[in-house]
Amino acid sequence: MQPMRNSIVKVICGWLTLYFAYKLLAVIMRVEIFEYVILTLGRCFFTFVFTVAVLKYIDYFYERSQKSKTVHPQGKAVLITGCDTGFGFETALRLYCMGFQVYAGCLDPKINGGLTLSSVDKNNRLVTLTMDVTNAEQVDNAYQFISSHLEAKNLSLWAIVNNAGVCSWSELEFCSTETYQKVLNTNTLGAVRVTKTFLPLLKQFQGRLIMVSSLAGLLSYPGLTAYCMSKHAIAALADGLRKEFSKWNISVTTIESAGYRTAMVNSQKVKHDMDNNWKMASKCVQEEYGEEYFTAFRNAHIKRLSSLSDNIGQAVDTIVTAVESEYIRDRYYTSLKAEMRAFGRFLPQEWQDIFMLTFESFDSVLCRFKFGFQPEPDARNVLLAKANEMSEFNSLSADSDFTVQKDHEILLEATDALIKSQKCIQESCLWYIP
Repeated sequence: MQPMRNSIVKVICGWLTLYFAYKLLAVIMRVEIFEYVILTLGRCFFTFVFTVAVLKYIDYFYERSQKSKTVHPQGKAVLITGCDTGFGFETALRLYCMGFQVYAGCLDPKINGGLTLSSVDKNNRLVTLTMDVTNAEQVDNAYQFISSHLEAKNLSLWAIVNNAGVCSWSELEFCSTETYQKVLNTNTLGAVRVTKTFLPLLKQFQGRLIMVSSLAGLLSYPGLTAYCMSKHAIAALADGLRKEFSKWNISVTTIESAGYRTAMVNSQKVKHDMDNNWKMASKCVQEEYGEEYFTAFRNAHIKRLSSLSDNIGQAVDTIVTAVESEYIRDRYYTSLKAEMRAFGRFLPQEWQDIFMLTFESFDSVLCRFKFGFQPEPDARNVLLAKANEMSEFNSLSADSDFTVQKDHEILLEATDALIKSQKCIQESCLWYIP
């Protein structure tokens, strides 16, 4: 019995040894496989990052080489909507000083920026038009005038800048449906109306279409849903038209603008609009939210407006780049901060809010990496003075026969009066630190 018992013990021990050896080998194999998987994923990740970085650098230097290639402004006309204030007003002056024929669409050329622009030019090279983009009749009248003027002056429509826009700060229940309709009708349908009307001229001269959008079209902000919705639509419209218009050799680009302190976001105006929306809300809504909530909501947004940049020259410079560059990009960002925030749309939805709020306080850091156009504090006055001075020169009128060299010298003089350093617009790039 004893030998049999010993044999049984040996067999059991042998099986146990094999079992534990198998388990140990399995664990070792799992560890090795796990390590292999981790190393492989790590190599793939760093290869991807390295490839993206290399491609980004190549794209950056390629863009730099292409940006030096600009078109000559003589004989080229640009239509800009929303020139009463802000981007449109400044862009109209800039392009005029550069030598382009400018058609500035305004709600009323007899007040605000329209009145100022009307008094600038004596050679009819900066023309202000009554052009409410929500009014089909006014848009049609502008088309009739511009087409006749182009033919009379032997000009070509080089670019259309769809810049007109309005904004509404309110939560959904605080405002009426008509408010959403107004924002959409101006920001989105207005661009559609202008583009559709002037498309025959764009097709004839193979011009370019520039849509001024916003980061709000990529990342939506609470309390700004009407505006965000309209800018989402503008971005989608531009992407679709880029494909549709390619057969006509018409370029389409989008300007993704960060927040700037323009007349559209004047704190007093925003406060007044928010108060009106709240008063128009139903009593049920007012009781449900309460005056305390609305006051906190309003104060929070008013406070946020104070953090917006007042350097609208960044946005104007980007629009001008899109107009004057021989080779146009599909999308432009007005600043490094704008491009960095645009990456937030690729994050998981629950992370986007944290990402967006983080960048609210990054101005003090990102200002270290600013580059490109830096206007003087009194850039508007300098620009107006230079515009009035240049209107005296027939060399910059559309029917001029002056030499390109003389024209170039005058343009250099105007540019030097506006910027601190040479005009070299550097597009925002995560890997570029001057």
